[in-house]
Amino acid sequence: MGQDICIRKDEKPLGYDWECGHEELYVRVNMYYNGSLYIGLWQKQEECEEKLELFGDLTIGVMGFLRPGQAIISDCGAKAKVAFIEKYKLGKVVGKRKINYGSYYVAEFNLARLAQLDPEGTERYLLENGLDQKEFKAN
Repeated sequence: MGQDICIRKDEKPLGYDWECGHEELYVRVNMYYNGSLYIGLWQKQEECEEKLELFGDLTIGVMGFLRPGQAIISDCGAKAKVAFIEKYKLGKVVGKRKINYGSYYVAEFNLARLAQLDPEGTERYLLENGLDQKEFKAN
């Protein structure tokens, strides 16, 4: 995601409450190098309100055991991230997984919902993973 990330004309931010306050964020979908699901949280740039800058990662890249549509939730502020996922029906937590020295939430993401928030990113993810795009088209 090295290019400018812009806000779509019809796009509205989602409220994100965390230990440092409230943010208005936008969801962007992509992939890690191994094809696993990446979901980033982006905020408006101060100097240009049509462009976004990265606020933080909702997911982390992990190789192996995940099915398409599943991802590991970044442990930094995990409780707020899980609440955000549930509030906006982005998916659901399906368990915890011990990885290296930590224990992380595993989420099964609602790809149709992600397609509503980031149609282009979700379509790229579906194509790259050989998933049926018709099933997940945004309404």
